[in-house]
Amino acid sequence: MDIFYGVPLKDISYGSHDQCVKVLQALLNGAGYDCGSCDGIYGKKTQSALHKFKGKNQLSVTDLVDMKTWNKLFNF
Repeated sequence: MDIFYGVPLKDISYGSHDQCVKVLQALLNGAGYDCGSCDGIYGKKTQSALHKFKGKNQLSVTDLVDMKTWNKLFNF
């Protein structure tokens, strides 16, 4: 498991709500995939932004954020 500014990066999916989701939201927003505010709740806007990001970056378009997804986000 990798750690980003004290937040352990783990697999997350739709419905998750924690600091990892805030990191995900910040990375998606920073990459130009609008998911709204970084509220730490993996809802519809985050899901939509993630699906768009995954589709454009040769990742399987699923709700899961795994280490492969994290690596793509951090190397965007």
